[in-house]
Amino acid sequence: MKNLLAILLVCGSLITLVYFFPAGSEEEETVSVLIRIDDVGISYYNHTELMRFLDMAERHDVKVVLAVTPAHLPNCSSLAKLLQNASKRGHQIVLHGYNHSKYFQGHDGEFYSEDGKSVPKEVQEQKIRDGYNILVGLNLTPKHFVPPWHLGDETTKELCDQYGMDYHTDKFKDARCLCVYSEDVNALLDGFYWSATQHKSVLYLLHVSSMTPETTDSFEELFIYLKEKNMSVTYDLYLPI
Repeated sequence: MKNLLAILLVCGSLITLVYFFPAGSEEEETVSVLIRIDDVGISYYNHTELMRFLDMAERHDVKVVLAVTPAHLPNCSSLAKLLQNASKRGHQIVLHGYNHSKYFQGHDGEFYSEDGKSVPKEVQEQKIRDGYNILVGLNLTPKHFVPPWHLGDETTKELCDQYGMDYHTDKFKDARCLCVYSEDVNALLDGFYWSATQHKSVLYLLHVSSMTPETTDSFEELFIYLKEKNMSVTYDLYLPI
């Protein structure tokens, strides 16, 4: 572990000097970091690690975006209470579809198919209405909407407007959107520096079903490392567009 930390410190120092202190620059640029956990509500078995991650984040003054798929929340009171508690502690609840189902068989997309087919407006409207009402009933009124698989169309956006929600699609091809499939802190750091130099912002995207204790521990190492390096970082939530 000591050897690993030493390597990280050396590599981080070199990258910081090259990218955040370019020639002629006197001040370090601030990097916006947003951490989003998707599919909350689909998997019932990972509440313990989700709570542990939120507790860890709070120890470092970090708030997290929780993208909730709420179809089963009425039958899962423990998760509903977890989300209510998380919201009171400053984490952000956003609507992530209704049940994360595929409308067209064999193709990703609850509101719009990956092969370019639109889901009928009445179906989209019912899903958004039902999902929105479930969260409102729990005093978790969402102000933001992220479609499952990041797939939606103009109808989806219009319906979100009707319910007072900002519509977000952070495409996987966008360099600032980093899907976290690795539990290695080195991978988190590499993604941070690469995305930050491109966009001055980083979105770490996790899925609740794949979170493990190692995931939480690696993010804690990341937070500690960035603080020790005096990196100019803000941990943000979604703001109205």
